[in-house]
Amino acid sequence: MAFTSRWSDPLTTLRCEDDADAVVAFEWCGEPLEVQLERSRAGRYQAVEVLWTAGRLGLTFGTDAGFGAVVVKRATPGGLGASAGVRPGHQLVAANDAAVDAATYDETMLLISTGVEAGLPQRLRFLPPPAPFMVRSLPTHGALAAAGVSTDHALARVNGVATQYMSVDDLDAALRQASKPCVLSFVFVERPRARSRASSQPSSPASPPMQTALLLGAISVALCT
Repeated sequence: MAFTSRWSDPLTTLRCEDDADAVVAFEWCGEPLEVQLERSRAGRYQAVEVLWTAGRLGLTFGTDAGFGAVVVKRATPGGLGASAGVRPGHQLVAANDAAVDAATYDETMLLISTGVEAGLPQRLRFLPPPAPFMVRSLPTHGALAAAGVSTDHALARVNGVATQYMSVDDLDAALRQASKPCVLSFVFVERPRARSRASSQPSSPASPPMQTALLLGAISVALCT
């Protein structure tokens, strides 16, 4: 799997996976697919910080089934977290300057509850959910295209494991280590409409250079910044 770097649409909306028409399940035996995936990192590092001193936080936490990240499942409207800009899907990455993105759910909740019980303010740092792994290109007459996959789809699951909170390396490992045949689930994504040149000015710099490169089964993934 080759990972390159280029710019892509930063704002994409995945349709619900409960919508059968939005999902294409493809059985992959490890054969070359010649498909390129890309992920935009635009907005990923726009952190939201919440200083919790008293009262209710108004956030319900859970875990991502595939990656184990501690994520926000619900944000009470008007609550402390929601008022600060935290939304469902945001990932909790730090508590009181201690990184928790690699900690388990229980470890993270213990860290926070210990501080709360001691009456100490809790400074919580959140990141928006990563952009999906979009299909950048694929052969017009290839197996994926025949199955209904297009550049309006994103790779959402590998053998039922969600890819949303995976890093590029995590996805590469998941594809390498998955028992074959495995099921690649692609979800339809609504991309934003491009603005006309006459009505807008470019807001992004030139495409950044390649950051890393890995190979697997002639599938390639582009990590965009």
